[in-house]
Amino acid sequence: MLHGRRLGFGGTEARGLIADWAAVGRSGRYAAAGTTLDLEAGMAALQLPVQAVVLADDWLGPASSLHGLLAHLPRAQAGIVVLDQQQLQVRADHFSWMRSPGTVASTLAEKIFDQTQKRC
Repeated sequence: MLHGRRLGFGGTEARGLIADWAAVGRSGRYAAAGTTLDLEAGMAALQLPVQAVVLADDWLGPASSLHGLLAHLPRAQAGIVVLDQQQLQVRADHFSWMRSPGTVASTLAEKIFDQTQKRC
């Protein structure tokens, strides 16, 4: 496998991770090299609340990708928040939010807290 920089995708991510991404992209199924676990069955059985953030201008991780992932979690109760540049105070893309992660972190924390309160 090639290093992510040579491919122009994935930067310095580990080769195994890039291989896993490629396999999911080709098959639409989650599996990881080196494990015999049935990740698809585990994901399908998951009955936990899931909170997610989509960044409005993230072409590397668009909402359609998140919805594709959530389709593998049919029993999970998913909450999705879309954050834009105005909310983040930085560009709402794949990388810029990391320079100022407070909005993403506080949004997720608030959603998790709200969900916890509903369960109590």
